Parts: sequence; C-alpha cells; structure tokens
Amino acid sequence: MLSYGLGGAGKLHKGMEQMSKAPQRKSVAPKGLVGRHFHIFGDDKTVSRQGKVIDQVDPTHYLVQFYDWIVGDAGTMHVYTIDAIANAASDAGERGPGAWQFYEDAAHWNDWYENHSPKNLE
Repeated sequence: MLSYGLGGAGKLHKGMEQMSKAPQRKSVAPKGLVGRHFHIFGDDKTVSRQGKVIDQVDPTHYLVQFYDWIVGDAGTMHVYTIDAIANAASDAGERGPGAWQFYEDAAHWNDWYENHSPKNLE
C-alpha cells in the first residue's frame, strides 16, 4: 500500500519516493484502428467525412464517431464492419469515392488536411 503525504521532518514516505521514481510513460500510437482518426473521401476526391474510431465492438465491427464539418463537434456514431471499411478503400482506390484514410492521432489528421488535402491545395 502506498502512503501519501510527508513523514516526520518533512521527509517523503517510502511510498511517495517510489511514486516519484516511477518511469514516465511515453505516448504510443494506437495499435489497430481503435483511437485512430480518419477521413472518408467523396466523389471529387476531397474529404467528405471525418471522425475517430472509438471502439472495436467485436472482431469484425468498429464503432466510429463522426465530427461536424464546420465546428468539429462530435456528431453521430455508427458501426462499420472491417470488410466495409477495407472494401471501400480497395474499390475506390487511393482517395477515391468512399475510401477511408487513417491517421496516428488528431495532430497527424489535422496536419494532413491543412497541408495535403486536395481541396486545400487548389
């Protein structure tokens, strides 16, 4: 059991010393799709939808959260099969209509849209 607070003469309890020496965790990119942000492309090869994979419901289904296009607020949630996601990408080709493109995190997602999105390069 860890103890908290200061001991006699202002010394940290043993438990606090152990806590202060704990290694810092580094940020790790998500494994698989859960936690990843994505764009879905429209007919004109520009981004038509955006969101984040929230959970893996079972081995073949994922819960995704879509975000409002204008203000970025959370919108509706939908469940997709991994086959639907993968088939949309392979049927449409890279950035074709319905293709999904995934990112490590929100910073990568935003950077790609701001700096590489076809709509922003016109």
